[in-house]
Amino acid sequence: MKKLLLVCAAIAVAALILAGCSKSKTEETSEAEEIPDPVRHRAVVLKTQGMVKAVISGKSVRLMERTELFEGDSISTGPSSFVDLEITGKGVARIKALTDFRINGLMNTNLQINISKGKVLTSLNKLAKNESFSVITPTIIAGVRGTSFMVSTEPGSSSIAVLTGKVKMNKGSSSVEVTEMKEIKAGVIFEKEKVIGGISLLDIKDMAAITAVETTRDADKIKINLAKLEIIDSKKIKNPAEINRILNAETIDIDRDSSEEAVIMKNGKVQIREKKTDTDENLMLKEK
Repeated sequence: MKKLLLVCAAIAVAALILAGCSKSKTEETSEAEEIPDPVRHRAVVLKTQGMVKAVISGKSVRLMERTELFEGDSISTGPSSFVDLEITGKGVARIKALTDFRINGLMNTNLQINISKGKVLTSLNKLAKNESFSVITPTIIAGVRGTSFMVSTEPGSSSIAVLTGKVKMNKGSSSVEVTEMKEIKAGVIFEKEKVIGGISLLDIKDMAAITAVETTRDADKIKINLAKLEIIDSKKIKNPAEINRILNAETIDIDRDSSEEAVIMKNGKVQIREKKTDTDENLMLKEK
């Protein structure tokens, strides 16, 4: 009788163990099934001008306002043409003339675009810690987190000009950080960082045009930085100490042939006011 009871007890214990294992496997399966669907971001056309070609889902289409683009879609612009895009709340981009642009990745936290030739201006909101945004050209990869910048590429070289924030520029196993209001060109090697000017400044001035979009951050700072760079470029200032003084100034007066127009930095905002006299203590910088 005792042996029979022991056998029954053993069978009961074994049944409980098997039930527990089965439940555990069921829970694991349930947890695996609860993996969230991937987030599919999109790019939306805000504005187009001139001759623009696009391939969406493998078909040639005419781009219009509110046209949506996804991963794998591409845009090519002709002379005197451009396209403005909004990337689902992350920021805005202007694809400039004679540019071949492709969306490599818009899934989950990995946002990636490719430029095989031409220029693209981008103004991004600050990304979350687990998000990334990168721009790939034939010669470099640019990694950013919340920046206003321009990437341009031509056969054998690429360059990055940063208006606000910082951009990490990678070429093979080497990398450099491009800082605010500076630019770097990368051909065979990285060239020395320098202040944005000349042709680069003319290109990047379009950044002010795309910052009117509500999703773009630091619109005022972009305007202020452009104003500083215009002073340096128009006056052809080469002295490093003078350049740094302008870049670090808190207040700027810009002479535009009008005594009533000035761009002022005050608490991070831009104000228009009457031009002050040389005795004004708040006037830290004046064009000669």
